Amino acid sequence: MSNRKRALPPESLQLAAERFKVLSDQTRLSILQCLRGGEKTVGEVTVAVGASQPTVSKHLAILAGAGMIARRQDGNRVLCRITDPVVFKLCDLVCGNLGGET
Repeated sequence: MSNRKRALPPESLQLAAERFKVLSDQTRLSILQCLRGGEKTVGEVTVAVGASQPTVSKHLAILAGAGMIARRQDGNRVLCRITDPVVFKLCDLVCGNLGGET
């Protein structure tokens, strides 16, 4: 039996490219790393990432739109959590090859 995988159709390649595009931003990667430890408020993410609240909110919206995180309202707080843990496998693979911490 062959170890070769079949070629992906163009539609699947487009989806993969869009996913990598979402992961191509340092701020979004920092947000994902922050959320790796569990659900956090937008304020906690903002402090951990060291960016402004509008910047963090913009990036959270992109991550939510890509299905990587979910947001929920709890009173006047918005809590965020990872919904697609596969992103950490990708980050671990890339960061491991760079010799960086994950």
